[in-house]
Amino acid sequence: NLYKLWFKLTHSFKKWHHLDYLPEIELISKSNQIDKIIYKKKVEIIPNKLGNLFPFFHRKRVFLVGSGPSIKEQNMHLLAKEKTIFLNGAISLVKSHNIQPTAFIVTDKRFVKNHKTLFFSLPSNIPCLFTLDVVKEVLNNDPNFFQAHTLFLIEKATRPYLKDKIKIEELDTSYFVKKHNNACSLDINHGFVEAGTVMYAAAQVILSYKPKEIILVGFDLGNSNNPRFYESVNNKAKSKLQKALHKNIIPAFSLLSELCHIKNIS
Repeated sequence: NLYKLWFKLTHSFKKWHHLDYLPEIELISKSNQIDKIIYKKKVEIIPNKLGNLFPFFHRKRVFLVGSGPSIKEQNMHLLAKEKTIFLNGAISLVKSHNIQPTAFIVTDKRFVKNHKTLFFSLPSNIPCLFTLDVVKEVLNNDPNFFQAHTLFLIEKATRPYLKDKIKIEELDTSYFVKKHNNACSLDINHGFVEAGTVMYAAAQVILSYKPKEIILVGFDLGNSNNPRFYESVNNKAKSKLQKALHKNIIPAFSLLSELCHIKNIS
């Protein structure tokens, strides 16, 4: 790709993560937030403010629903009247169990690439929490997608849009709690910290809204090499959970647990 080559030759490596959305996407920002997304100079998208989701989750019991094989063994119909965020392939529960989540989160464009039929069956009334690389992949497939779907734009804290890449130790302690080589966001408006799983991103979103209780469902760490509940043995995407388990995931969720205890969140 000649554009990528030119960009890397002419820009600091601290800006290379901007290639997650360039050159197709232009960002308009009048403050610290992204006010408008322009795709290929034609399609304009105005992201919703993340604070608009606060009333849905504040002081509520919230279920974060992943895609682990254990989903098959649980009565998911019990979630029909609960506050939920579906992660990646958990969105298949909309069709299989007639459950409407409170929100849907995707932070890796590969999910869109690998599961287009599933992704684009998403009902239009479900708020979408997407990173910009996901937004770009969606628009590459359907430029009109966000005419019918509500976008809440989230970002990776160490790879901020329009700004230089930073290290975890450089994160602002006004918005992040750091411990050893891990960190956790206290305000999703300033991004989420990666830990090798979308579940940690979703947990930081909810932590920001000060819920009463956070319950993780389908977050299978011991059998992550098995197909996700919506996959089959012959048709499954590779999981990176085991690779990140001890280095990132366990320390990150230990920190999250400590913060929940301090904030009186069950």
